[in-house]
Amino acid sequence: MQVSLQGYLLKRPEKGIVKKWKKRYFEIIEFKFSYFLTEDKKALKSVENLQEVNGYIEDTSKDKENIFLFAFSVGNRTYHLQAATKEEREKWVAQIARWAQPNSKGKLAGKVIVAAASELTIPLLPQIELVSKELTEFPSALWKNKRLEQLILSENLITLIPPNIEEFGFLRVLNLSYNKLTALPDNLFNLTNLEELNVHNNKLKEIPEGIGKLVKLELLVISNNLLTNIPASLEKLQKLNKLSIAFNALTALPPELGECKQISWLDISGNKFEDFPGPLFELPNLQFLEATSNNIKAIPENFTCFKFLKEFRASHNKISVLPAFFGQYPNLQELDIAFNNLTELPKELGNTAAFIQVHGNPFKSIPENVIETGSGAVKTFLKSSK
Repeated sequence: MQVSLQGYLLKRPEKGIVKKWKKRYFEIIEFKFSYFLTEDKKALKSVENLQEVNGYIEDTSKDKENIFLFAFSVGNRTYHLQAATKEEREKWVAQIARWAQPNSKGKLAGKVIVAAASELTIPLLPQIELVSKELTEFPSALWKNKRLEQLILSENLITLIPPNIEEFGFLRVLNLSYNKLTALPDNLFNLTNLEELNVHNNKLKEIPEGIGKLVKLELLVISNNLLTNIPASLEKLQKLNKLSIAFNALTALPPELGECKQISWLDISGNKFEDFPGPLFELPNLQFLEATSNNIKAIPENFTCFKFLKEFRASHNKISVLPAFFGQYPNLQELDIAFNNLTELPKELGNTAAFIQVHGNPFKSIPENVIETGSGAVKTFLKSSK
């Protein structure tokens, strides 16, 4: 069968704490849509039948920013994709449209336009998702359902959280990511049953101390905002398990953060840290730590306190030495130290069971072809050089 179209696109996952765009390789062969991790096609991720597509969209809302988006739905799954050019997007949309059923609902070219927030009819369900609806405010119909438990209004144009948000006393999950919020009102912190709060990718300049009232909070995502500090009152969140403060303008963390002993997942990427913040070393249960794209120069010896560390990512920093103890972490599954200033790797790293990424460093003794071959080749080289 002849390949109709193939190439790299950016893909955004449907699930996850923070939905990051990732480069993936796609191809269409007749009505079969497949995608892989890379061009070598060794790692097939999914295959879809384009004859079962029930909707596709060519989204032109960000074309002026040279971001060319499109999406399509097949079954219960939606693919959110980004092309490098407008022409490339048109080719992919045309191929998808070619096979989609003629009566597909939501088959559109251009932006999706929905009713105004005041006109929306919303069912009385415990979970409401209104994603990418171009909402500029909370729909008034929401207040007919005071027993709402999960509210997801991500990817809209909302600028303000209304004062009567506190009327949703049963709310456990609130996702307002990818909006245009500039502040969090005090009334929000009266939702004391909240377990998950996600305000990723807004325009917040501060997080009020009142957040300490959300004592049941287990997940807090405040990444991709304009924060220069985070409140000391986080110490009151004793159930907090996952915290993302990535891509702000932070240079330090409050010592009180070290009191959140249940944190196992922490993302501090994309800030202005020059050292690993001291409060991190008071978190004994840390399993996932992402610190990419900072200005960190060294990994201190007390890093060994993270006995349960499974994933550590610190690419795109200024680290010049990787300590030998990284070869001895019993639970380590992934180590990403790419694009730093490493000139050599400890021989002990050859013993790790973890998948390692070390490309983009100025190594002196490790051949480039070994680095390019990948994790297994690097570890074999380190073992043989003993």
